[in-house]
Amino acid sequence: MSKLAGVFPVFQTPFHEDESIDYDTLAIEVEWLFGRGAAGIVMAMVSETLRLSSEERDELASRVCELA
Repeated sequence: MSKLAGVFPVFQTPFHEDESIDYDTLAIEVEWLFGRGAAGIVMAMVSETLRLSSEERDELASRVCELA
């Protein structure tokens, strides 16, 4: 089994004024994190993601996986 190594920062979920997820800004953030040497990224479960529905969390996870 492979062991995880390196830094896995928690990304921030950016929102528009209407509280929808700002996927354009999220893409910039993910690119920035990997550009700074992140080995991977993780979605926190005790932050702004608690405000999201299950469907929104699934969509967020899918989009981040596509970006990574």
